[in-house]
Parts: sequence; C-alpha cells; structure tokens
Amino acid sequence: MQLSVRIPCLFWAAAWTAGCAGGGDFGGEGAPRQRSYDAAHAAAAAVWEEPAGALSASDAISRALRANPGLASVAWELRAAEGRADQAGARPNPVAEIELEEFGGDRSGLSRVEATALLGQEIELGGKRALRMEAAAREREAADWDCEAERREVRRRVACAFARVLAAQERVELAGEGVKIAEEVRDTIAKAVRAGAAAAIEESGARMALASARSERFAAQEEAGLARAALAALWGGAEARFAHAEGELRIDAAPEPLDALRARLDRHPEMRRAEADVGARESLRSLERAQRIPNLTLRAGYRRIEAEDADTFVAGIEVPLPLFDANRGRIREAEARLAGAEVRRAARLQELAGALARAHAALRIALEKRDAYERDILPAAQAAFDAARGAYAQRMQGYRDLLAAEEKLLQARREHIGTLLQVAEAWADIEYLAGTSASAPGMHTKGE
Repeated sequence: MQLSVRIPCLFWAAAWTAGCAGGGDFGGEGAPRQRSYDAAHAAAAAVWEEPAGALSASDAISRALRANPGLASVAWELRAAEGRADQAGARPNPVAEIELEEFGGDRSGLSRVEATALLGQEIELGGKRALRMEAAAREREAADWDCEAERREVRRRVACAFARVLAAQERVELAGEGVKIAEEVRDTIAKAVRAGAAAAIEESGARMALASARSERFAAQEEAGLARAALAALWGGAEARFAHAEGELRIDAAPEPLDALRARLDRHPEMRRAEADVGARESLRSLERAQRIPNLTLRAGYRRIEAEDADTFVAGIEVPLPLFDANRGRIREAEARLAGAEVRRAARLQELAGALARAHAALRIALEKRDAYERDILPAAQAAFDAARGAYAQRMQGYRDLLAAEEKLLQARREHIGTLLQVAEAWADIEYLAGTSASAPGMHTKGE
C-alpha cells in the first residue's frame, strides 16, 4: 500500500515556521502596496472644494484631471496591469512530497515502513518566463497609454464644457442687453403714443417684444446654470458651486496646415496603445510557440527504510512527452489575434485621420463665419437698427420695421456667439487628435 501527499508550497516546514514567527505579510500594516492602494482610494474619495466665485480654465482642467470618475477608473485598470506584470515574473513553486510505503495490511505497525520525502522543482525551458514578462510589460504599457488617452479626452471635454459656460454667460449678457433695448424701444413708442404720433397698438407690440426679451433672458440664465453643472460633473461635482467662468471665449490662433497636423497622429496615445498591443500579441505568439518545449521537473529527497535500518537518497527527473498536444491550436489563436491587432492599428489610424480632417475643416468654416460676422454682419445689423430707430423717431418708418431691426441685431449677436463656440470646440478636437494647442478658451481674461 502506498500513501502519497503533494503539497504545492515553497517548502511546507519553512512556510509553517515563517508563518508562526512573523504571522505573514499579506496586506497588513507592513505592506507598502496595500498602503498605496488605500491612499489611492482615499484620494479618489476626496471632496474637492470649488471656489465660490470665479473659476479659471486651468483650474477646471486641473480639478478634472485629479477627480474625473472615468479617469479614476482607467487609473485602476493601470494598477491591475501592473499587478499582472508583477505576477508574470513569478517562477513555478517547488512541490514537497511525502510518501509512506510497506505499512498496513498484513504488516502490523511501522516496523517495515519506507518513508520518502521529496522536493521537486519545475524548470521552465524555451524562455517562457522572459516571454511572459515581456508580454505583460507591453500590456502594462498599453494600459498606460489608455490612461494618457483618457487624460487627453478629459482635457478635451473640459475645454468644450468650459467654452459652453463662457458662451452661455455671453448669451445671458446679450439677453440682458436685449431686455434693455426692448425697454428703450417700448419707451420710444410709448412716448410717440402719448404725443399722438402713434397708435396704441404699436405700444402693445413693443410690450410683447419686451416680454419675449425677458423670457429669453430667463432661458439664457437657466441654460447657463445647466452648462456650469455639466462642467462640474467632469470632476465629480453634484452641482456647480462656482459663480461664473473667468476668461475670454474668442481664440485668435490660426490653424496649422492639415498635413503638419496629420504627421503627429503617430504620437497619439491611442496609436501608441495600438503599438503596445501589437507588441504584446507578438510576445504572446512567441510564448505559445515556446510552450511546445516541455518543462523539466527535478526531484531529490531522502528515503528511510525501517526494515533494513537504512537511510538513502533518491533523485529523479520528469519530462512530459509532447506526443498528442503540440499546442498548435493556441499558436494559431495567437497568430490570429496578432493579425487582428495589426488591422485594428491601421483602422484606428484611418479613423483618427478622418476625425482630424473633419475637425480641421470645421475650424476653418467656423473661423470664416466668425470673421464674416465681425467684419460685415454685426456692423450692418447695428447700423440697420440705429437707422430704424432714427427713422421711427421721425415717423419715416413704422414700428414693425423698428422691432424687426431689433430682432435681427440680437439674432446676429447670438449667432456670433455660436461661431465663437464652434471655433473653441473645433480647437479642442484638434488638440485632442494632434496634440497641438492654441490658447484654450478662457486662458486669457477679457481685456488682455
């Protein structure tokens, strides 16, 4: 009769002794990695106190990069990849084996027992460990580039959200000016009615226009509050505590040629991530090929033969014979995954190039529209309103012409704000794609 007990540990006696002496160190107070994880959890849970007054663009970006929920999630994925990279370098554990033979049955006691204590160690051949570590390192690099890509995306979203807040604030200011203009028009028409130079229905029309302007002001104020809340959400804020965004919406920088911007796409974090993924797949393919080489297991130990009162030593070697499993299926799988990673890399480059071309075209269109409004449309609308107001005062035109000129002026100003926002959003897209940056919206205060 033979009794065999296998213990997968470094060595059972040594482990037992170390455990009794030190109690182990598996995440206790002496574990530096556990402390760093706890610190990361505490940092993620920290509440960032927002300023009660003005908020600058640089402050908004800094807060989002430190507390954005999506970025925190990607950062934990990076930590997970670091753990996998650490584990990839681990060597196989030794195996302790104790065997008792020649006891029980017709034999009473342990007078003829043969006891054997063996220690076995698997030896990895074919460079498997090095290939495993290389693949894990490339996967960790890919996770690092994922984190960097998310940081770029957070910056882009903050730049767009901050620009929307600035645009909303300008719309509130414009709506206030619209109410003031509507009040002046109403007063002008009311004065003409009292003088008997205009009919009462004209004053009613002016009052309706004033009520509409006040409604527009209320709507603009509500939209500004929503824009502030959307910006605060990017750093995990449940509500916007800052009163207003500080800065200038207008961006004066001219775009670089599209070819110069396209040349930078290879340095985009998503392309770097794709390169790292291809490298990891190449290492995994080499690892699967190396798996065809069987590992060796060396054994050595001590044997006690009670019947002969003898102590002996034993040794052995174990080599699997790859007769039925040559790992061909996993090799084909690894080769297919490598080919897929190369295709994804090329496809992503095309996607980024297409997105860059669209963003560049959108920026040029928005710049042309902005310049047209500032050069021609806004001055013409203002001149038309001034002329209509003067003509009405002299009774050369009716009140409808005056109200129409007022609405066209306000509409032109609203559309001009829209073009400024389009320029800012297109610049944010180009910065995300090509890594270039004009002065982001809000980086300059008004009057600079």
